[in-house]
Amino acid sequence: MSTLLDEIVEEAEFSFETLDAGSNAVARQALTSERSSGAPPYAVLSEFEDQEITDLEIVPPTDSRTQITDTKRIPYQWICSVIPTFQHPTTSDPIEMTTQPGSGVLIDPRHVLTAAHVLFPTSGPLIHQSPIRVRVTPGHNDRSEPYGHYVSTVYKVRSEWRSGGRNTENPSWDFAVIEVPNTIQRRGLKCWGEAGTNTHRYPIAKDWLKGKRVNVCGYPRDKTLYTQWIAHDLLDDPQPKRNGNLVANLFTYKADTCLGQSGAPVWYWDGKSHRYLVGIHRSYCDFLDGCSQESGTGCMPGSSRWSHNVGVLFTKEVETQINTWLT
Repeated sequence: MSTLLDEIVEEAEFSFETLDAGSNAVARQALTSERSSGAPPYAVLSEFEDQEITDLEIVPPTDSRTQITDTKRIPYQWICSVIPTFQHPTTSDPIEMTTQPGSGVLIDPRHVLTAAHVLFPTSGPLIHQSPIRVRVTPGHNDRSEPYGHYVSTVYKVRSEWRSGGRNTENPSWDFAVIEVPNTIQRRGLKCWGEAGTNTHRYPIAKDWLKGKRVNVCGYPRDKTLYTQWIAHDLLDDPQPKRNGNLVANLFTYKADTCLGQSGAPVWYWDGKSHRYLVGIHRSYCDFLDGCSQESGTGCMPGSSRWSHNVGVLFTKEVETQINTWLT
């Protein structure tokens, strides 16, 4: 039986776009390309920029996040808490980051997509350490693990992300794949992009994405630990710039997030039945042109509000890298 919360969440996902035969002909072509010709509308990539990240953000003027109470529904069953364990920098004891989990999304039976900085920190005492192990829990819901949890010691990340000192991480490559030793699928659990789920994972034309409403769902630190929260708002810029130069593989949007949601999936819902993975959440926009710090406090005490959030866009280049890691 559908609950009032279910209806609220479905409304939160609604795209507020009508795919009519006129002005949205390009949209229909972009969204149906996988099902018709198999050739998604790729966009031209541009040069990347380097920038360290910090993850604290609520986009003004209000916090619009809504809790997902039934994480066994699609697509929430695929959204994972991601908990890395590191070696203590001085005592060599294992440190499990249970107070600051990341987020991720199951994209095939053995792989979870997340942000690279969740696994390889860019600041603090654990800077540039590799995790000893990572625990992923699909559909994690407070103390409930409806599909169990899985421990991995295999992670894949671009060399550009780990290529030097603190300030050399490349935001265009802030994504990683976690490989678990055994198939995660069980108890009816599927994965994003699986046949019959009406979910898709392929690049969509950048020009068409601009101005569409997208959803971000993950595990924010400012809420009850291991609870999923979703927000939706406009995808503002699929081709952001820094110092006047295009930055590859990034996009900006206004949906609210907080520390802990790094690696969370960002998707577009067509208002009917199909969901399209657009990218993964990264941080806020302080290194991009057109970004501004706003008045008020962010999601954590002492944090700031910024005008936009930033994610890694699912471009042809990103798709190619991810598919290489999955083979």
